[in-house]
Amino acid sequence: MNLSYQKELNQLAELLNFGADCFAKQKIEPSRIRRRKQFFLAMTVAAFSNIEAIYSLCKEKRSHPCLILLRTLYENYINAKFLFCSPNLKHYYILVLDDLLDRKKQSYDAVDFLKTNPSYSSSCTEIKDLEQALKETEKRIKKTEIKINKYSGKSTLDIRGRAQYIDDYNKRNGIKSKSVKWIYVWIYRQLSSSVHLKESALQDFFERKLDGSLVVYLSGNPADIKRILEEAYNLLRGIISMFLTVFEKNHKNPLKAEFKKIYG
Repeated sequence: MNLSYQKELNQLAELLNFGADCFAKQKIEPSRIRRRKQFFLAMTVAAFSNIEAIYSLCKEKRSHPCLILLRTLYENYINAKFLFCSPNLKHYYILVLDDLLDRKKQSYDAVDFLKTNPSYSSSCTEIKDLEQALKETEKRIKKTEIKINKYSGKSTLDIRGRAQYIDDYNKRNGIKSKSVKWIYVWIYRQLSSSVHLKESALQDFFERKLDGSLVVYLSGNPADIKRILEEAYNLLRGIISMFLTVFEKNHKNPLKAEFKKIYG
């Protein structure tokens, strides 16, 4: 094990265990909580799953897959923050609409492809089934848009706009917080090059030594692991804090005081 980041590994493992205790002691019944909290609960579980994967990958010195997971985590984090920057369900429906619009595009493109390439059609991908799914999605889009339009203000569908909205919301309400837009601009966008591999990301896989030899990092550069663990730790700390805040009113949990005392 590389001792240069053993401390960070231990800290992340400890925080993951603390978060698991939070889940266990809240005893939340998903069917008994409202839609926005249901959605947030799913986002929280997904975030824990990704961070556990990052922990395991870092133990194996595989940094590049972690960068991909970090990008997903930051998007999840921004959307979770955005979800609760509204006293009503407007932002919940905006996130639902975002998903529906993506599904509509996927179904439309699939139908268009099969019409010009019928040989790809099979029992699992008949055009009529896709067209029916497309109609159902379009119906849900219209219903969701009606629900959104009942609330005042514009709808923010892009991740950059949501990050800016969160900063504005925090400023209006006197909430001290790191700029989420800065997270988007400086971290999320950089991590995007790892997901949608670009020329600028190639340096993560190669290093030219002083003697002229070329080192190939098949799983990314191990030198990135300490930073990845630190970012995963900070994200998890923010996620647990949100989780305890969202569910504290209906589910009293002494772990919140312990969390503040230990993790700030």
